Amino acid sequence: MRWRRPHFMSTLQGLALALTVWMGLSFCGVRGLVTALRPDMGGWFLLSVLIWLAFPAIYLLDFIRFRYVKWVALVVGLVMLGIEYSAHWHGLIFPGSEAEIANYYAWYNKLYFFGPFDDRIAPDLYYVILDFMIFALVWIAIKRVALRAYH
Repeated sequence: MRWRRPHFMSTLQGLALALTVWMGLSFCGVRGLVTALRPDMGGWFLLSVLIWLAFPAIYLLDFIRFRYVKWVALVVGLVMLGIEYSAHWHGLIFPGSEAEIANYYAWYNKLYFFGPFDDRIAPDLYYVILDFMIFALVWIAIKRVALRAYH
């Protein structure tokens, strides 16, 4: 196992650090950007903590050139894309009831890249940026799988 030199960061390491910081904002909450996740949210809070802890793990695994880091990154990215689709993007494609839309905007009524709409849900800017970073994570993982990085 060869160690990376710390002053040469890979794109996967940089993205893992960026995701750690960006998703970490949701635990403390930033007024006008993201509502804080709280432990009283139960399962969603625990799932968010586990996913958030996966990003520093991906950084460290890539730092030590762990052979299967590409698969870890791919699984974490795909799980996050599924969660983000079901929580934020499904309502944009398939509009829900007025009560669901009002409930969503009451909780996530923050800064929007596009929207909000009267008849459908539009994710706020925080989640749009988070989703672009997740797409990049999945893209890097797929690229490494295709190139057989670290074999």
